[in-house]
Amino acid sequence: MDERRTLERLKAALDSARDLLILPHNDPDPDAIASAVALQYLLEHHFEAHAGIRYSGIIGRAENRALVDYLGHDIQPLLSALPSLPIILVDTQPGAGN
Repeated sequence: MDERRTLERLKAALDSARDLLILPHNDPDPDAIASAVALQYLLEHHFEAHAGIRYSGIIGRAENRALVDYLGHDIQPLLSALPSLPIILVDTQPGAGN
């Protein structure tokens, strides 16, 4: 599938959603963090949607925390129940807990 078609499918899936939540797997590692930040950039700059990034668990390893600090993005813990926004899961798998 070419990239243009992939972006068209993403745009159709988003429909008219303008506020979204990006949720990587619990205790996100560098690939989950980077994927969430890249998706946030794509959504905000190409689809004019606001996308917050939240995670369950902790970002505890020093290199993971350093990546978050280096990227300078607002990646916050999910402190309560999921909000009533469309949710995009990143780097997750069924049965893994989120």
